[in-house]
Amino acid sequence: MNHFLFGACYYPEHWDRSWIQADAALMAQAHVNVVRMAEFAWTLMEPARDAFDFGLFKEAVASLKAQGIDSILCTPTATPPRWLTAEHPEWMRVDINDVPFTHGTRQHCCTNNPGFRAESRRITRAMAEAFKADAAVIGWQTDNELYCHVEECYCESCQVGFREWLALRYDQSIEKLNHAWGTLFWSQQYDDFDQVVIPKKWRQPAPCNPSALLDFRRFLSDSVTAFQREQVEILREVNPDWWITHNGVFYNIDYYKFAEDLDFLAVDVYPAFWGTKPEDFIGGSQLNERCRQATGTYIVPEQCGGPGGQIDFLQPTPEPGRMRLWAYQSIAHGADGMLHFRWRTCRYGAEIHWHGILDHDNVPRRRFEEFAQEGAELKKIGADILGTTKRVEVGISHSYEQDHAQGVLSFSRPQPDAQRELLLGTLMRQKVAVGYVNEADSYAGLKLLIVPSAIVMDAERAEKIEAFVSQGGVLLVTATSGQRDVNNHAIEQTPPGLLSRVLGITVEEFGKTEHRRMQLQGAGLEMDANYYEIIQCTDAEPLAHWHFEQNPQTEAAEGCVGLSCNEFGAGKAYYLGTFLNEASAMELMQRLCDVADVQPLGRSDTNVCIIERYAADRRLTFVLNNYPEPKEVTALACGQNILTDQSCDGTLQIEPFGVAVIRS
Repeated sequence: MNHFLFGACYYPEHWDRSWIQADAALMAQAHVNVVRMAEFAWTLMEPARDAFDFGLFKEAVASLKAQGIDSILCTPTATPPRWLTAEHPEWMRVDINDVPFTHGTRQHCCTNNPGFRAESRRITRAMAEAFKADAAVIGWQTDNELYCHVEECYCESCQVGFREWLALRYDQSIEKLNHAWGTLFWSQQYDDFDQVVIPKKWRQPAPCNPSALLDFRRFLSDSVTAFQREQVEILREVNPDWWITHNGVFYNIDYYKFAEDLDFLAVDVYPAFWGTKPEDFIGGSQLNERCRQATGTYIVPEQCGGPGGQIDFLQPTPEPGRMRLWAYQSIAHGADGMLHFRWRTCRYGAEIHWHGILDHDNVPRRRFEEFAQEGAELKKIGADILGTTKRVEVGISHSYEQDHAQGVLSFSRPQPDAQRELLLGTLMRQKVAVGYVNEADSYAGLKLLIVPSAIVMDAERAEKIEAFVSQGGVLLVTATSGQRDVNNHAIEQTPPGLLSRVLGITVEEFGKTEHRRMQLQGAGLEMDANYYEIIQCTDAEPLAHWHFEQNPQTEAAEGCVGLSCNEFGAGKAYYLGTFLNEASAMELMQRLCDVADVQPLGRSDTNVCIIERYAADRRLTFVLNNYPEPKEVTALACGQNILTDQSCDGTLQIEPFGVAVIRS
């Protein structure tokens, strides 16, 4: 990026062509410097096979550039035209009940179908060739929100693709697959890969093979990554100067791997999905973190421009100031571009009430004024933001592999994703520099690493965790970690297996309660729980023990260790034999931050967020007030509020839904 991106999603195909120049002029008044276009316009650009007509978008790109506005184009493969789907009904996705999808929505064609892939490559190349010499087109988005609506498909192409993927994964050896899936259980052995069918978790007389389900999820991620890669290769071949992204993030895609083909990832953020109470900020924060952990730098191609709504729902209307606040929330987490959805609310279709910057009548009102304020501010401070990265001193380990391994055998226990969100919210409320860190990434620079329920463990990962602690890091690992291998098989060693050395423990037993009150007590902690693990300390020090209020003599865990700490090299490794809740998380996180010498970035009310981005020559402290009333913030880094050009002596008053950016 050579400047901070600010703009909106634009759909000239929904309006008369005569509106384009007026739209461009009004966008320029709001300091827009980029728009995103064409992700759903395949039919318009190719009304009949090979009858390409890119005239509307060429006109739009030119008119926008005349006002100083660049364009991001999208491959339109989420919405193939009817003439194409009518020719090939076999290209449709098939649901778990073996019912094919029909035309009239989006993402209805299977991205694993060879014929549809060929058509996707064809339209991608045609678009790329049409715009390859246009300097106003600065980048591309592949498709649109892959796996947003549906992830699984059970069509014949997926059956074939899954078998081919398995054969490649297991070196053409059905014996290796049988071993990896443990097919001796329930006499599931296969004689060759052609016998394998996609497992259907909810459509069987008894539970499916969990290792098969895990491999199917891996296949879903790898296959959609391959679908995208075909488009990326064409775009890079036609014009290597374009940058390329994709707008996530959804489930069943390992974005850390998916984004290796991209220049950076992107994420669509609609915080109203989680609500508009002050405490609901965590929904948007965790979504931004899921994107940032994959590529570091990212942009937001869609941020709310008004209340979102489709056929069966309408979100709360954001109060004045909310749109700007939510935009800065993403920027604080690391976004280097901010586009709002959409420029103008469409007058027809499934999103007739998914509101944009302008309403149906095209009259600029308060949302436009707020949008323009945001544009003016980002034009002013964008150069300060670019080149900075989010400070993370407390890392929360993120892994889709862990999510999938737990998800196929959840036992109704808190999943890693839910634990991450709880911990992220808790630590953000304590105003420390916290963020998600992919488990494949470096731990350099972290003071505290939290590993929530890393049930799958291998030697490489265990050694990296050991190195982090031995070099002085503080580690917290939570229940169920280290219990399985990469095939999702229970290991033969006593848990936590490969983590036993760094943690200095073994886990002798686990269980759950439903009607009896159970507490973990000791070291000044007292936390309620309904799941326990009995810890045997081999080298670690016991910190807290299990206690049952009623009939404790009948409980196996009574008096046993549930929280431990092991000094390992220059660091400390804690193990918690249960799952945290809001009350217990706040207390334990504060204690661990003290041990790791993690200092808050400032002080204020619970749901005022303080987030830092930094570079070698500057710190940017973002202060975000999620309350509808003013708040005082203290203990900030001294400097200048670059939004207002006022100096900050470490204390400031921030208005309702207000934002401050302190440069120091």
